[in-house]
Amino acid sequence: METASWDRRAAWLLWRVRRLFTPVVLAVVLSYLLLPGVRLLERRGVPRPAAILLIYVATGTLGALSIALVMPYLSREIALLIDALPEQTARLEGLTLDWLRELGARDGWPQSLRGAIEGVVGQVERLLAATVSRVVGLVMGLFTSFLYVLLAPVLAFFIMRDLPHMGEALLGLFPPRYHEDLILLGRRVDRVVSGYIRGQLLVSLVIGLLIAGGLAALRVPYALVVGLVGGAFNVVPYFGPVIGAVPAVLLALTQSPAAAVWTVALFVGVNQLESAVLAPKIVGDLVGLHPLTVILAVLVGAELAGITGMLLSVPATAVLKVSGEILFVWLAKERAL
Repeated sequence: METASWDRRAAWLLWRVRRLFTPVVLAVVLSYLLLPGVRLLERRGVPRPAAILLIYVATGTLGALSIALVMPYLSREIALLIDALPEQTARLEGLTLDWLRELGARDGWPQSLRGAIEGVVGQVERLLAATVSRVVGLVMGLFTSFLYVLLAPVLAFFIMRDLPHMGEALLGLFPPRYHEDLILLGRRVDRVVSGYIRGQLLVSLVIGLLIAGGLAALRVPYALVVGLVGGAFNVVPYFGPVIGAVPAVLLALTQSPAAAVWTVALFVGVNQLESAVLAPKIVGDLVGLHPLTVILAVLVGAELAGITGMLLSVPATAVLKVSGEILFVWLAKERAL
């Protein structure tokens, strides 16, 4: 009974501090991205703390230059999109409702079907009316989470600085006969997670640029913003491209039905390019999971932790797979002793 009480308290505490998981996850991702540069400088005789600071300066400088080049246009598009969102929503609402009303007014439809269509019209009106407030609430939520994001570089600094000591401390918790297997486990986990994070981010960047370029060629408004959103959602396997395509198709639909069809074709073509060329070449088979396993992992992650769970589900499942393989080796050794 007492154990159950402690379990409930621990679960309650984790739920209360769940927002702190965001900077921790970002810090781990940032560490994996920057560690190759840190290790390169360390091999050349630079102390690890100084190497981390130098990489931070170089990354910050490169990021500032990129922002200086892209941000003016991007911020202008975001401002225009926010200003035009009510008008675009109203246009989309008009197109959808006119089509549904025309469908419901056709002669020969049973009265029950007409009533169902009228009910759908009412639901669409309520849904689209709430779209603007939801988007504004999402933007405000991003701003309120900005302070948590700022913690990520600080946490990443300490993770990268103390990583060798963390490994030694972890080994000290186990008998010496397990050290070789633990070192092997650490290397395999590092290979899987680092390869997945770096590869997936690179693929998403390429996909985002391709989508932005394609939408600009189709004259879909706010192509850069929508393309970057599509690239960001592409991090989520299988479901991300579909989610990222929704705002692009809706914006294209306000232009014309033909533009919406071409936008769908663009997303399908880019997704096929990713599946056939980009993902195998850049990410490869590092994760080593069956597609069905990936889909189930993403669904479970979404159920447990929403978007964050979807992002973490695949590398977490890959780590569990690698750990299970090492555990099987341990059990075999124990039986042999």
